[in-house]
Amino acid sequence: MLHYDSTVRNSSNEVVQFLYGGDGLDPMMMEGRDKPVDFARVLNHVRAAAPYAGDDSIDGETLLKSVDELMKDLKGPSQEFKQELGDFLRGYAKKMDK
Repeated sequence: MLHYDSTVRNSSNEVVQFLYGGDGLDPMMMEGRDKPVDFARVLNHVRAAAPYAGDDSIDGETLLKSVDELMKDLKGPSQEFKQELGDFLRGYAKKMDK
């Protein structure tokens, strides 16, 4: 159980963790929309944190080729996660071409 002081305690009121999750962040509240990652939000964060205004961006076709290669070689995430990531990147590539 999470207590008012952000400690996690068992039924005997013994401290299990001094800070929930080690960082105090609740993963259920981080992304929303019942998805593990909000890809659009992450993309916007990357753009804001590392803008390369002077560099040429890749075109949609190049991004699509990269997505296909990435999805072949990506090991670890679930098939559902890879599908969501691939769908997002393919949709983004189509927007880039427009």
